[in-house]
Amino acid sequence: FVTKQIWRSEEGKVVIAFEPVREIVDYGVKLRKTRASTKGLWVIEDLPPRGGAKQSQITLVAQVDAGGAIPTWVADKKMPEALSSVQEAIDEFRQDD
Repeated sequence: FVTKQIWRSEEGKVVIAFEPVREIVDYGVKLRKTRASTKGLWVIEDLPPRGGAKQSQITLVAQVDAGGAIPTWVADKKMPEALSSVQEAIDEFRQDD
């Protein structure tokens, strides 16, 4: 995936949009592969504190175009990997004792 990101910050909220780069990219070698694309939006919002701890809500909406048919078993295997960024964010910001 080759994407570009655009972000905006306002009081209590950050929005990050990402979309595919449509230009031809020189990878340095000739690849005989189809380049997949993805576009989407992260929304990170402050929530009222709970029990003295800061709270936030993160929403991810994404669309992926694999550029062709993908067998179900491949999609099932790769989906947890694709969503790992969500779990990584949860783990990074977790404030549980």
